[in-house]
Amino acid sequence: MEKLRVCAVPFGTKDIPVIMNLTEFTLEYVIGAVVTPAGIGLENKDIGVIENRNELGYLVTSNLEESIRSCDIVLILEKEAFTPLYDYGIKAMEEAIRQEKDIICLLKLTKETKRQYEDICRKKNINFRCILPDKLPPNSPKETTESFYHPYAPVIIIGELAEEVQGFEVFCNLVKRFGSQGINVSAIAAEAANGLFGLHTIDFSDTKGELSSRIYRINHYIREIEEWENPELIIIKLPKPMIKFDEDVRYDFGLSAYMIAQAISASYFIVCSPYGFFNHEFWEPLSNNFEAKFGYGIDAIHISNKIIDNTNEMDKDKLNFVHMPAWKAQEAILQVAGETSFLLGDFTDLYQLEKVADEINSTLLQAPYGLIQ
Repeated sequence: MEKLRVCAVPFGTKDIPVIMNLTEFTLEYVIGAVVTPAGIGLENKDIGVIENRNELGYLVTSNLEESIRSCDIVLILEKEAFTPLYDYGIKAMEEAIRQEKDIICLLKLTKETKRQYEDICRKKNINFRCILPDKLPPNSPKETTESFYHPYAPVIIIGELAEEVQGFEVFCNLVKRFGSQGINVSAIAAEAANGLFGLHTIDFSDTKGELSSRIYRINHYIREIEEWENPELIIIKLPKPMIKFDEDVRYDFGLSAYMIAQAISASYFIVCSPYGFFNHEFWEPLSNNFEAKFGYGIDAIHISNKIIDNTNEMDKDKLNFVHMPAWKAQEAILQVAGETSFLLGDFTDLYQLEKVADEINSTLLQAPYGLIQ
């Protein structure tokens, strides 16, 4: 069967795992163009440049009209609302409609805006697909008296110390790794691309209601997935960083991580970190803190090539990063990996990820029945 050419727009740092995994999870597609607005400095450069990484095999263009014209489907990538890239995504969607191209939208649209685009596309015979998140099961009057569900499959949780430190890429790599082994994986993350990949997308940090009710509903949600899919492994990426970073960068104070930890126990935990946090003296007390707060300590540590930029004071409520060359970061990680008892590496590198997979295989998937907690 001939594959459909996809124009992915607008490209940004968060989109590397989407571009790299689209054809892995959705075999009917091939990337035809990766588009970003002019003036960002990515024109005719490999997408890896945006994170100072080695070439990843896809060039960026700013020629929106021609890129859409040469493709079959326009993929509007997920962007934060009220930002220039979100507005550019809307512009790209309207250009796709003008050229009568099918659309897959990862943007969060209001119900009214979504309905308007659906109506326009229906009249033009355009296939418009908007990726919607899963919904938690409704409140149950019996929830406080029902027994709490404990999955029979091991649960791998991936968390981050800061936003955008490659947690979703590590998540995708791990899902692919075990899928290639023939293991049935149920995979859950907040990123809209997860729904495009045929996995589960839901932002637990965005659910409403009393905290205790949300915890029960998350627990019921995991139960429904397990009963329906019968997985051998459950992999969950947390929606927000584990803890506040400092007094200015607070995220959600780790509340969503705590809520999920109350709803579901981790069998294995991977934390993703900015570059520079190497020594055992940092990680051991943090692991003990996580053990006390969330009920699980750290098993493996992904070190990204992202260095916190303390000189940028434009956005005090978020971290800004500069990117060390990926090869140089990997060399430094390999040099210090033996100095800590934690499994430490760059898990965007599939060779280093294999160590994590081997440990999960030996301790969880090949363990005798009844020993997995």
